This record gives sequence, structure tokens and C-alpha cells, in this order.
Amino acid sequence: MTTIKLEPKLTPANKKLITNDWSAGFPQFKVCGPLWLLRRTGPLVVGVCLDYTPGGSDYVPTFHMHCLAKPFDAITFTLGHRLKTIRSGTTESIKVRFHYDHVDEAIARLKDQVKFPMCGTWNLGDVVAAYHKYMTVPGGMSPSILYEDIFYYYTWCDKRDNALIILDNFMPTVRSWEPYMLEREGGPDVWYAKCRRIIESTDVRQIVEDEVTKHKLTKIPDEGFDCTD
Repeated sequence: MTTIKLEPKLTPANKKLITNDWSAGFPQFKVCGPLWLLRRTGPLVVGVCLDYTPGGSDYVPTFHMHCLAKPFDAITFTLGHRLKTIRSGTTESIKVRFHYDHVDEAIARLKDQVKFPMCGTWNLGDVVAAYHKYMTVPGGMSPSILYEDIFYYYTWCDKRDNALIILDNFMPTVRSWEPYMLEREGGPDVWYAKCRRIIESTDVRQIVEDEVTKHKLTKIPDEGFDCTD
């Protein structure tokens, strides 16, 4: 990579340079905008966002996923993973001024920390495994939200019977949760009914097409999704 010395804060010019450097490290991802790379495979969008800090002197590389089968107003940072330091495991930001001193190592470290295949065809098993791994992270998203995504993926793959088995096997765990964990959903029985509706829905593929249009992702090619689990 080039050794251009950058300004100490983000500008339109160095945003482009930084984005291009990260794009080179993730060749199957497409530049979706300044400091944001995305890849689309069937019902899934995976991204790398170079989230800048207030003042624009630093940026934080963040890996994330988004389920297109679930209608939403924005691309979410589901399974969000910020670059971690080697020693303490805390979030690491990269100073814009020293971008070229760290970018290659930061790309390699983010890939190693996420441990999700960044190239090739993604399959249902890879995605579900990534969701389950994230559920072990303290302070992460609610498992109920993550399982809804999983059921959407199974439904998109027309594996509804598999999804129903997973749902039924998971319900004893759900019923053991503290009441507050499903308070917004109305409790375990209401959440179970919601998941049944997801699994039994017949318009998931149309929803994905509509979400692609809504989020202006039509220029990002769909690279296909392997439904092997």
C-alpha cells in the first residue's frame, strides 16, 4: 500500500483513501459509501464499517451483519464486533494520522477476531454458528432477537421443519429466562407465536427484494447463499 501521510482528522479525500485501503483487504466486499464496505448474499448483508469517533481523529473498524428478511428502517449492526486490542481485549481505535502504520495489521487482526469466512460462498451453517458464538458474548443482543434472524434464514432456505424443531427445542430455555428478557414481547408464549409466524410466512423472498431496494443495495451484487446447514 502507498505511504501517503494523512491529515490528522478525516476529510473527504482521506476518507476515500482509508476506504480504498480497507476495500483492498476485503476484495469481495463492495464500497457502499465513505468508510463502509458491504457484501450481499441472499438474505444476508455483511459489512465492515470504519466508524469514526467524535472529532474525526480516529476510526474504529467494526464487523457486522444484517438480516434482509426482517423489515427494518436501517442496516443494523447485528453481531457487531469492534476491533480489539491484543493485550486487553478492549476496543481499539486507529488514529487517522497513523492509518498507514496500522491498516494492514488491523485488517488481519479483525479477520482473525471475527473468524467468519470473508470470501467464498457463505452457507446457512456458517451464519447460524456465528450467531451462536455471538450469544456467548457478555452484554450482546438479546438471544430472542438473534433467534428470530435464524428463523428468517431457515425460512428463506425453505427449511421450515428444521426451524420448527429448533424453536421447540429452544423453548425450555426461553421459559427459564427472567421475565424482563421477554417483557417487550409479551412473554414466552407470545414470542413463540411470533416465531411460528416467521417460520410459516411465504413472502420472505419478496421481503428481501423489497429491503434491497429500500436500503439502496441494488448495485451490490447478490453472490448467492448456500442453504447447507
